[in-house]
Amino acid sequence: MVYLLNRRLLQGHVAKWVIILQEYDLTFRTPKSTKALALAQLITDLPSFLPAPPISDELPDNHLFTISSNDPWYGDILLYLRTQKFRPEVTHNERRHIRH
Repeated sequence: MVYLLNRRLLQGHVAKWVIILQEYDLTFRTPKSTKALALAQLITDLPSFLPAPPISDELPDNHLFTISSNDPWYGDILLYLRTQKFRPEVTHNERRHIRH
């Protein structure tokens, strides 16, 4: 239908049907977008029994972001970022990982 209605030159019976169909306000959607719309509608209709969590500026898991400077891989990364050099015992494969 979309193909027929978007064509510039039509012939025969197809042109007659296109003219008839143009009288209507047709909307075409892909099945995927229709499913997404239906899912979004269902989610918004569901009642929420949980109270909204309070908004806080603090990160709840700050300890997850702390890295010990005693970790060898962390030291290797810091050394590379500061000096663009590696320790002599770092293998070629480890150097590649640090660069990436």
